[in-house]
Amino acid sequence: ENLLHVDKVETHTPQSLAERNIEFSKLAEEYKIAVYDGWEFGEVGVYDEEDDELDDDVIE
Repeated sequence: ENLLHVDKVETHTPQSLAERNIEFSKLAEEYKIAVYDGWEFGEVGVYDEEDDELDDDVIE
């Protein structure tokens, strides 16, 4: 099982947020990703999965 976690600061309206989610959904379909469950918002760099850790190296 693989997990991709990306932090990126963006400002959205409700409409642009919905459009972005559609783009990600299409991208997941294009690359035959079995599960795409949307995305979350929160503090950049905060990652709280129990078994995974956030790498200290941040690419900006």
